[in-house]
Amino acid sequence: DASADQAVAADGAPLDQGVADLDPPEMALPDLGQPDQALPDLGLPDQALPDMALPDMALPDMALPEGPCPDDMVFVDEGAFPYGPDNARVDTAAYCIHRLEVTAGAFNACADAGGCAGYDQWPRCVEGHPQRPNQCNAERQAWPANWIDWFRADEYCRWIGGRLPSEYEWEKAARGFAGRAFPHGFELTCGDAHFGRGPVFAMCSGFDGLPDALVRPGSYPNALSSFGVLDMAGNVEEWVDIREDPARIPADDEYGVTRGGSYTEAPEAMATWAKDTLLGHGRTTAGHGFRCVMDPR
Repeated sequence: DASADQAVAADGAPLDQGVADLDPPEMALPDLGQPDQALPDLGLPDQALPDMALPDMALPDMALPEGPCPDDMVFVDEGAFPYGPDNARVDTAAYCIHRLEVTAGAFNACADAGGCAGYDQWPRCVEGHPQRPNQCNAERQAWPANWIDWFRADEYCRWIGGRLPSEYEWEKAARGFAGRAFPHGFELTCGDAHFGRGPVFAMCSGFDGLPDALVRPGSYPNALSSFGVLDMAGNVEEWVDIREDPARIPADDEYGVTRGGSYTEAPEAMATWAKDTLLGHGRTTAGHGFRCVMDPR
């Protein structure tokens, strides 16, 4: 190819070879001047220009849309998961569930607003009682609500616009789609959950400097379920709703179900499919608490 700065003819010869000097002859340009006359006045009429300002209007709201769940809940997707010790396939719709156990402070807010039965009526709330609920202790408002029976748990969940979880909903949030044996995985140590700290099952007593009593929710931050839920093993065992008819009110002595085990119990009670059926709906202990679910937005 020829270089970029050298033009060539069709036969390949450079065009700058043998070309005569063809400077154009000197010639005068004709005089095209116009007659000396005024140009016509083409100005616009003397009038005010229209106001082209934009109307005074609010800017559109560019805020990001809210997520499907309140800030203190996590989203559990729809779909089938392995349920129970036999890993039966159970399908659920999507829902939201509390990331942590409901605290004493949150329950007290419900009582102060008139949505829950006042804790000041509880005999155990008397000053100096050896087993006072956390709700009666101003210094323990960030601890789990405890000494909660099924009716108080149900009342609180309805007050926030939710409900107690069904057994399916509770277990799915704990096990995930992989069917974990424990919320965090398939093995359990004293560093994975707050359990084994009672007079009978004491294998974790004193472990890691934590008290052999209830601890603040979230004290085991690495023990997450696959959906991001904490404390689904140990600390307080949690009430669930086993009614087929949600309008039916159970009797006080009708046996209910709690899940997740409490801080006093054995490793077997921490399994995601384990359940406690020993107490009626109207009964409770220091290790009984709850969390709620609600439909996504």
